[in-house]
Amino acid sequence: MSGLEVIPKDVAFATAALTGFNRNRFLLETNGATSAGPSSIIQFTLPSNATLDLKTLRINLDLLTTSATPAGGTAIYGKLPADVSSLISSVEVYCGGVQITQSCAEYNTVARVLKIVRSSRDRDGSVDSLLTHSKISATDAVDDVSVVLSDFKSFLGESSTRYLPTNLTGDITIRLTMAPASVLAYKVHGADVGGQFADAAARTAAASITYSASNIRASIDTISLGPSYEKMLFDRLSQEEYIACNYKEYYTFSLHGTTSAAHSLRFSLNASSVDALYAVCRDGNYMTPGIKGHSYPGATFTDAHCANAFFFKSFNDSNTKRGSLRYKWTVANVSYPQYDADILDAASDLSLVTNQVHTHERGHMVTGLNEFNNGKCIIPLVLNMPGQGVNVSSGYNSKGSNTQFSFEVKGQTIPSANAASQLTGQLSTLVICETTAQMRILGAKSVAVSF
Repeated sequence: MSGLEVIPKDVAFATAALTGFNRNRFLLETNGATSAGPSSIIQFTLPSNATLDLKTLRINLDLLTTSATPAGGTAIYGKLPADVSSLISSVEVYCGGVQITQSCAEYNTVARVLKIVRSSRDRDGSVDSLLTHSKISATDAVDDVSVVLSDFKSFLGESSTRYLPTNLTGDITIRLTMAPASVLAYKVHGADVGGQFADAAARTAAASITYSASNIRASIDTISLGPSYEKMLFDRLSQEEYIACNYKEYYTFSLHGTTSAAHSLRFSLNASSVDALYAVCRDGNYMTPGIKGHSYPGATFTDAHCANAFFFKSFNDSNTKRGSLRYKWTVANVSYPQYDADILDAASDLSLVTNQVHTHERGHMVTGLNEFNNGKCIIPLVLNMPGQGVNVSSGYNSKGSNTQFSFEVKGQTIPSANAASQLTGQLSTLVICETTAQMRILGAKSVAVSF
């Protein structure tokens, strides 16, 4: 078989023009108060009858933490966690009155896991450091900063169509729920961020620290492609039942209070394309306010510290070798993989899940096995064909059946409860399910969703 003849694009002479294109930006005020605190709800409505550039959606906030000083003790400062998305516990999107995203629990944990897997040190040290407060501050003061939330997960940031015509879909409303104060990190005056509190009074004082957001506003770009584009959409709707837009949707399942070296988390999921699963384990206190932060071992880049709520541990018995930890996923009674996998299998799959498998690609946010075990342990399962765009659904289809999934792990070593170190002697496991859903634009400002 002979190869196809090609002309390299670098030697081709070709030009094109996109006539009638216009862009503008609009300021969006909240549908209510412009300030918020833990568990508060922020709501925006995006421009009507316009084509929106979803990648330009930005929410601006001024963030301020508080401090506390125990009687006869040293001041303790509240520190914002790395990345402003850590302060968001859920994101709901409504399109023409139809709920597009299912408001998964712990949106902030999902965002943190996906950043570790998908992002890079270059982005973390540039764009994220500039805009999203990607580094926990080590200063002896409360945090008082302005930030921009722009890297959205699910429909707002991971859809097959970047430009969305609201004249066909209807108005889009966004509801953000702020996270509880337990997502904060803490710093004792004169000590390191991950330092242990001196006594029970200091631990009680830390638990009273909180944060607030003010001057909340958003902005988004709208574009115009001229009448020919709108005519094309309406012509397509006249010939087809609907126009489809794929997007990522996430579900979470949790198991709390584990005290043994082996456990399993079982759940069921009904989705047309289950793309990947991610499992993380944390100390059982991760939702408790006032728990000291942590430092990544040997960290050499921007986020050297981590709030307790997002410190993912393997609880393996070795940080330099495979150790005793073993795990296995099960989907509809089929084991993935077909043997007991170890910590290096999980570390290897971090590259596979994002198709970063070639030597010229940028990799992820984990810089060593010790750091992976202590702070960034994510155990993934790949069920789709890596490297495909969101417009392609290639994951496991469990639609129409009550498919059973499970995550089984053994060989973990759980530290004993210790009040001084704020350890509970228990761990919590969270499984994040990444799926591809589909919004179907029916016309006349009507949409439907197929999960």
